Amino acid sequence: LRAEIAIGKISIGYQDGDNANSVTKNLTLPTLVNASGDVNVSWSSNAPSVISNSGIVTRPSDNDVVVSLTAQITVGSEARNKTFTVTVLHEVTPAPSGYTVTFNSNGGSAVASIHTSSGGTVIMPENPVRKGYVFAGWYKDEAFTEIFTFGADGDKITKDTTLYAQWINTDTLRAEHALGEIVIGYADGDNPKYVTSNLTLPTKIDDINISWSSSNAGVVSSNGKVTRTLGHDTDVTLTATALSGYQSANKTFNVKVIRARSRASSDIPVVDIKNIVSGDFSIRYETSSDQIADIEGNYSRIIIQNADDALDAIQGIHMALGINNPYEELQTSVVTSDSSGAEYQFQQVYNGVRVYGYGIMASANSEGKGDFLHANILSSDLLAKLERSSMILKTSSEAEHAVINHYAGNVETVSADTELIIFALREYENNPVYAYIVSVSGTDGEGEDVDETVIINAATDTIIWKSPNINEANH
Repeated sequence: LRAEIAIGKISIGYQDGDNANSVTKNLTLPTLVNASGDVNVSWSSNAPSVISNSGIVTRPSDNDVVVSLTAQITVGSEARNKTFTVTVLHEVTPAPSGYTVTFNSNGGSAVASIHTSSGGTVIMPENPVRKGYVFAGWYKDEAFTEIFTFGADGDKITKDTTLYAQWINTDTLRAEHALGEIVIGYADGDNPKYVTSNLTLPTKIDDINISWSSSNAGVVSSNGKVTRTLGHDTDVTLTATALSGYQSANKTFNVKVIRARSRASSDIPVVDIKNIVSGDFSIRYETSSDQIADIEGNYSRIIIQNADDALDAIQGIHMALGINNPYEELQTSVVTSDSSGAEYQFQQVYNGVRVYGYGIMASANSEGKGDFLHANILSSDLLAKLERSSMILKTSSEAEHAVINHYAGNVETVSADTELIIFALREYENNPVYAYIVSVSGTDGEGEDVDETVIINAATDTIIWKSPNINEANH
């Protein structure tokens, strides 16, 4: 009877927050019960590695465990057992605060994840390696459209992030390197913007084979043969393809093939216009200069019916005008005509670069006879002294960046409008320079709105002029 009474009084002690269905801390297993006299109690566990016979709890690392604890009471020859069933919960590792950056190496060696605080940055890990490829950086997306920036000033982590490794095949690199070494060969006097003769297209760079295709094979064939057309110049895009192993790369080159002339140079009558004593024309020279400014009257023996004829007429007096080759140094800009005749305006260019504010206007009457010529040009000899090696701004993007630095503030440029020119207005008339025309807009460093076009000296990185004062007609 005493054992029966004692069994009824036995209970397990749980710590705060625990109960039989949720055990996380040690248990209190009573070893003495007072039932009209002290009665000793012994305990046994069916899972002593989880709950020992004395109630010490060791929580499992993975799954919850159900444990049976048996209390045994013996009084004299009378013995009684009572079993208690409890559930011990497995350990739960608290999630660390912040976010994890995971690296998908896309076939390369594994890179360990990095944990950082919310809004924190990460240091770039050691680059992965992949046989036959060169690592090209970590990107935020699988399409490799946005590269990830590491370091203290890099991208901030605001969520769990996966970065993707981009790889470039080593054969692709070799092919791209070969393309960078390509130099198209031009005949004497030709350049990319003035092609009159066959081109030399390289077919091998080191051990890389180069093949060519043309956007207009009838004008420039894939082997560089040039066939000029009558009536108009032709823009042609040549595509070079370099093959290395199983990888290829392409690069395009744009050339302008000058139209064929219906009249041979030998058929153009040369007019020694400065030394003709009498004639049906008069000449006006620039002040304090022997440079022809205007010719009023018939300046040619050619009947002028189109822009080609006008160029041929200028060719007949080109030495007097100071131009070595009108076909290279003049480009048709505007042609207007009516019942009284026609007017042909040409922009001056040199080595394919526009000479800003300079050109020739030639007109003819309704019978095709030249009746007036206005020359506002720089001599070829003067332009020949220009050297691109003195340019510190060698590309359009460098010029745009320099203009942005001059304005400070928050301004941007319109890349499509940027143009390399030769500038010789005002104080630069006798010392022409390479320069860039750049359109810029936004807010400058003083908070003023900006919407201007500027000319920046390519040799000195200084602003030469800015709108609204740029006016080619004011020279």
